[in-house]
Amino acid sequence: GLAWCALSWLAPGTTAFDGRVMGAVHTTRAIPRHLGTSVMHVGHRPLALAKQPRLSAKKPVAADVLVLRGGSTRWSAAAVAAAKASYFLLCFSTAAGAFSGTVRGGMKEMDIIGCTLMGVVVAVGGGTVRDLCLGAPVFWTYLTEHIYICIIVSLSTFMLWPQALRLGLHDTHLALLWADAVALASAAVIGAHISHIRTGDPMITIVLGLVTSLFGGIFCDVCCQQQPRVLYAERSMYATPALLGIALYVTLVRTPVPQSVVISVSFLASMITRVLAWTYRLRMPHWTRASRRFRADQILFPKPGEKGAAKIVEVEITTKAPPGKR
Repeated sequence: GLAWCALSWLAPGTTAFDGRVMGAVHTTRAIPRHLGTSVMHVGHRPLALAKQPRLSAKKPVAADVLVLRGGSTRWSAAAVAAAKASYFLLCFSTAAGAFSGTVRGGMKEMDIIGCTLMGVVVAVGGGTVRDLCLGAPVFWTYLTEHIYICIIVSLSTFMLWPQALRLGLHDTHLALLWADAVALASAAVIGAHISHIRTGDPMITIVLGLVTSLFGGIFCDVCCQQQPRVLYAERSMYATPALLGIALYVTLVRTPVPQSVVISVSFLASMITRVLAWTYRLRMPHWTRASRRFRADQILFPKPGEKGAAKIVEVEITTKAPPGKR
């Protein structure tokens, strides 16, 4: 550690880590006590001093990539397998987000550039906001494969989706709903995992986990000039499964349960909840408006010369879903 600090002091800003320029070591601080070690920051990314894996100069494997993103650093065979599976889910989440954003842009009659931009926004928008809130380098600036995934998936969707529509495939098809559920659950849990490793604060972990999984879609809906889906009860609940998975992660991560088990259980809970939501049209309590007619003389301040009846809006709380919505 002292040799590394000396090297970074002699050549600030050029300390190579895993064959990439990551910035100099500039500070040390303690991470949460239950993690049992201290960390040093390399380019604002904490790396454990104890049992740090040796990374080669070649292209990093999935486990090495998660280290750069703040993941666990104690690698057994099971942990390496879990890291690779987590990285696969991360890439799958990026691809599913790019597909969703491209379809939304296409339905709003955007051109190929607009659809591709919407795909990128949905795929990496939430993770970008999370990293900015954490004061860390934005993940796709050094994991550039995510940008390539966004562009390839968006262009492919733009060219092929109209043909799929002619064959009867819609965005509510069961296969696409499953893909969306996997993407939502993986983004929520991995976002929570990265936030927890960097901060150790449960509330920040929950908030930034939700930001990672939801903000990309919110940005896309705003650009498409429509109501953000995750904020309204038009369809089955969407943000709640992500919140459930994140809350379960925050609860289990402070127990002796292995981290790979914590991530897997949280992911499955979030995904299964989303599946149940669209299957049974589950929605969170919300206000619904119903109209009733009263005589005009019952209104406190009637307009001059107004007669007959006036419409008064009532509000009631319900969890019923409109027919045909998923």
